[in-house]
Amino acid sequence: MGLVEAIHPSLGTIDYRQPMVKLVFIGGSFLFLSTVFLVGAQGSKWLKPYQNLPLRNKVIWNRRCVRAIFGLFGTVVGSWVIWWDEVANETTPTGFVAVYVALGYFLFDTLVLLSIELMTEKNDILQIGHHCLALLLMSFAAYYECLQYFVVSGLFLEMVMPFDTLCYILAKCGRAKSMIWKVGQAAHIHTYHLRSAVECFTWVQIYRHWNHVWKNTPLPLLFTYLFCLSMVTFVMTPYWGYKETDRLFKSIHNYPIPNQEQENRVQNGDVIHEKDM
Repeated sequence: MGLVEAIHPSLGTIDYRQPMVKLVFIGGSFLFLSTVFLVGAQGSKWLKPYQNLPLRNKVIWNRRCVRAIFGLFGTVVGSWVIWWDEVANETTPTGFVAVYVALGYFLFDTLVLLSIELMTEKNDILQIGHHCLALLLMSFAAYYECLQYFVVSGLFLEMVMPFDTLCYILAKCGRAKSMIWKVGQAAHIHTYHLRSAVECFTWVQIYRHWNHVWKNTPLPLLFTYLFCLSMVTFVMTPYWGYKETDRLFKSIHNYPIPNQEQENRVQNGDVIHEKDM
């Protein structure tokens, strides 16, 4: 029995290859996350630190809350696939649902990220590239309906999101030097270490099952997946892990504090986050 069948047996009887079913799950994911974004904005407006933020940072705050929820989802389905699914299982109900929900998420988050970039002259090329690649990969996975084991297990890498959100909100609330922030940031850093371990495990799995992967995966999907995996393994995870480690050892959320005026801004929660993931 798979994960979604354990939630409700009827989910295992759905024909996930039907275009209307795909549209319902992808659109439902997009609408649900949009609702979370709007509800979070309404709920947060009663918080004084949130009220003092500029519009751009309010959008980032709300976006991070959505990312934390998806991070929990990705951690659950990704760990399920890693531990209990088989590489030879080209498609499963859990795989279909995970791909469609992830596609809805990356569509939503890419639109929000691009909106944020339009509000400022600073462009996070690495973050934008990550989202565009993820959106392309999930689109191919949904279209070709294969390679689900590797694509869905990759969602486990999103385990960094809840800790990232926690540390960001604590910093905006003026708790960038608190012990709880330091503990959360240390846990955040360790999720990047775990990401590296999962990425290495994935390369080993690809090597062990290469003949199966090569014979059963369309080239556009395979090349896109290998490129994405290479980028997160050798560029994104090491870089982001380094930045978060550097942030912890400076004991603040972002830059070193050159003067008292900037320190007061940090204590008031007005901190510009260098990597608005």
